[in-house]
Amino acid sequence: MNRRLSKENLVWLTMRLAALILCAIWTLNLPAAAVEVPFAAPQTIDGAFDGARAVATGDIDGDGDLDVVAASGANGTVRFWGNAVGDGTSWSAFDIDTSFAAARFALPMDVDGDGAFDVVAASDTV
Repeated sequence: MNRRLSKENLVWLTMRLAALILCAIWTLNLPAAAVEVPFAAPQTIDGAFDGARAVATGDIDGDGDLDVVAASGANGTVRFWGNAVGDGTSWSAFDIDTSFAAARFALPMDVDGDGAFDVVAASDTV
């Protein structure tokens, strides 16, 4: 019997698999002994983006540096911030969708196979 997944289930499954793969990669890259890792000072990208449920990075605008994408369940927004200078000190916000009720996840991935990141988002509602 040939069964097909709905688009919503395929997106959910893809995001779950991506999360599992990231967890596995993180676990595999843990050092054998405790080491001190120096971190830079925290950078606030958008202090007014309330209710962020998921945050991910990828070169969304194709300029060679990491950008940030997030989903907010509080205000139904999926937004991406372009790394304006390339060093993480200046960001430009772009709303992808501002009426995405109960937004849960947003991930950059190449959905259409054109070599550029697209943004896939999921919601608690259908």
